[in-house]
Parts: sequence; structure tokens; C-alpha cells
Amino acid sequence: MNDHKDFIRTIMDSVRYNFSELMTINLFWALLSIPIVTIPPALAGLSYATYQIIANQKVTKQTFFIGFKKYFAVSYVWFFSYVLVAGLLLFNIDLGIQQQNIGWIGALSGVYWVLLAAWIFFQVYSLPFFVQQEKPKVIMAIRNSVILWLKNPIFSVILTLVLLVIIIISTLLPPFWLLITTSLVTYIANLAVVFLLSREEAKTTNT
Repeated sequence: MNDHKDFIRTIMDSVRYNFSELMTINLFWALLSIPIVTIPPALAGLSYATYQIIANQKVTKQTFFIGFKKYFAVSYVWFFSYVLVAGLLLFNIDLGIQQQNIGWIGALSGVYWVLLAAWIFFQVYSLPFFVQQEKPKVIMAIRNSVILWLKNPIFSVILTLVLLVIIIISTLLPPFWLLITTSLVTYIANLAVVFLLSREEAKTTNT
């Protein structure tokens, strides 16, 4: 993938030729998310399986469960670190709302809103980095996600908006969540990381 057209073409081709694989792993993600407590490893298993599609590997239900088992424990660290930071930011935002009579606290809550939005946006790349690491480390995945986002802000903003549109449409049409939405979103996020890293590598080679 050398340019954005290749990126878009790859997504379209994958939806066309790998729809059954995307649907299969999406169904397993949906089933294993029902207990709630298994959501983190289910997400990790789904992201792992979609990455295998990008790597042109054969993907079956076993692929999903390989990722589910491989990242079972560490996926909770990734998930709860995300929830913890988001929760702390929301707590400070709520504190600012309650203390609006104190000017500086109200102003600070605006900063926390920006940080919360940034934290959510940065997660677009964190899970892909997490499953693409040889030895998954949460801190490294988040660090790399932030760096990649800041190096490619326009692409990242557009990508995030596209993913949000997919999520909104699927929320209006709930069956899509069961069929393909989450696998498609994780596939696009994984592909974006591969695409951006390949461009970074090409830049390094050409200099």
C-alpha cells in the first residue's frame, strides 16, 4: 500500500472477498461478549483475527480463539488502563461542573474534555499495536498509538470520523453489530496501522 487509494481499495477488496471470515469472527466476538467480563479478550481475539486477514493468513473460528487465549490476561490490563484514565478524566469533568462557581476549576474542566477526546481517539491505534507486538505491552502500545496519531493527524482524524460513522449507522441498524460492524472496525484500524507504518518505513528507506 503506497497511497490512500490503495488503502481504500484494500478495505473494499477485503469486504468483498473476506466477508464470510469477517462475519464469522464477528459472531464469535458477539457471543463471547455476552458475559460482559469476557469483553476484553473477545476484542483482542477479534483484533488478532482481523490482523491475520491483513497478513493474508487463513482465518477461521480457531484463529479468533487463538487470539482470545493468547491475550486473555493482558487484554484486561489494556482494557482497564483505558477505563481507568477515562474514568479519572470524567471524574474531574464532573467536579468542574459541580464547582462552576470557582473559575479556574471550570476552565480546567475544558482541558479535561480535550484530554478525554484525545484519549478516546488515540485508542484507534492502541489495540492494533497491542496485537501486532511480538510481546504485547500495554504502555508500549499506547505510546506507539499516540506517536502514530500525532505524526498523521489529518489521516487519523478522517479515519476516526469514518469509524464513528460506521458505529452510528450500526447503532441505528443493530443487526450490523451482530454481523460485521466490530470486525470491520477492528480490521480498518489494524490496516491503518500497517499502512502508516509502511509509509514511515518507505520514508526512512528513501532518505
